[in-house]
Amino acid sequence: MIRALILLLQIAVLAAIAAWLADHPGRVVIHLQDWWGQDWRIDTSVAVLVVLAGLIALAAALGYRAWRFVWRAPGQLVEARRSSRRRRGYRALSDGMVALATGDAAVASRLARRADALLKQPPATQVLSAQAAELGGDGGAARRHYESLIEAPETAFIGVRGLLRQVLDAGETAEALRLARRAYA
Repeated sequence: MIRALILLLQIAVLAAIAAWLADHPGRVVIHLQDWWGQDWRIDTSVAVLVVLAGLIALAAALGYRAWRFVWRAPGQLVEARRSSRRRRGYRALSDGMVALATGDAAVASRLARRADALLKQPPATQVLSAQAAELGGDGGAARRHYESLIEAPETAFIGVRGLLRQVLDAGETAEALRLARRAYA
């Protein structure tokens, strides 16, 4: 509402200026001298000079906007591509988690690889890969993924927990005790 009132006020001011210029045309005389010493004289009305100045300002503004668009376009294209890649990666990650929940290890593993390629190995893709390998019966691959999770402090507990579950299933109590101590620390 306030914007509409401001716009109407601006239109009213411009209309008042135009009406005043129509009632008081005035004359403008400009004397110029070019490089070769030739004199130039421009006779016009104030209204024509104001319109000409407005057109020049409009052309300058449009030129600036075009220059700014061309200058920023490469960076915006790169950022749009990164954003699209990230969005597709997280979509593959969430679809992989759904596949895991439904028990489809092959699809979960494929989507984990896709998410990993798109997201450049964030910890979540490692978790998905480990759980998909475990669901698919590939204990060696799951162990490798869990061991790589242990290396990052933010996912170390998940890696230790996954390894602990594997060694308990295998009956390796000494290794399970070592991992439990590590998880506690």
